[in-house]
Amino acid sequence: MDNSTHLLDGAALDAGAVGFDFDKGFPFVSGIQAPMYIDSRKLFFEPAIREKTIEAFKKKIAELNLEFDVVAGVESGAIAPAALLASAIQKKFVYVKKKPKEHGLKRMIECGEVKGLKVLLVEDMVSTGGSSLNGVQALRDAGATVTDAVTIHKYDFPEPDKAFPEAKVVLHPLALVSDIAREAAKRGVISQEQSEQIINWLPQPHEHW
Repeated sequence: MDNSTHLLDGAALDAGAVGFDFDKGFPFVSGIQAPMYIDSRKLFFEPAIREKTIEAFKKKIAELNLEFDVVAGVESGAIAPAALLASAIQKKFVYVKKKPKEHGLKRMIECGEVKGLKVLLVEDMVSTGGSSLNGVQALRDAGATVTDAVTIHKYDFPEPDKAFPEAKVVLHPLALVSDIAREAAKRGVISQEQSEQIINWLPQPHEHW
């Protein structure tokens, strides 16, 4: 794992964005019950953490030498980071709706046209990857080329490690949940045993931790 991935291991903890519940856990839309939850939106409340997050995105993009015309965020959690990143690097910005409007033009892509353009998908969090790849498909249906995605946080689940390559998209995370769990143990937020519970659970998320 390159060093840029670890730039944000502590940012979510600094922002008060990480919750732990080793009794009931947190329900995900996918049906997974998780002992650890991250509200990535909280990284954009305080200016210093917000700036650190956008700088991490910029460093990752530079390291990978990614070339693209448009930055796209998936509604709703990725709209803020995608818009801020697009502004910071002076790129076009769009956001992808989870479903088309029921009125007007019934668009999936808002803010501008992406036909014939290369798009970098931005996410705040990837767990199973379903909503992200739905966004990729919507962009491709609109005529865009999408080969790469960047996300602030990624759960170390097996699903995205299979689904993204199958969709011919490379996913680049800035922080992994396993590393945030290790950092939380270092800070005494959770015990070492609880950190290991999370790390051992991640490869089999549909099982109880």
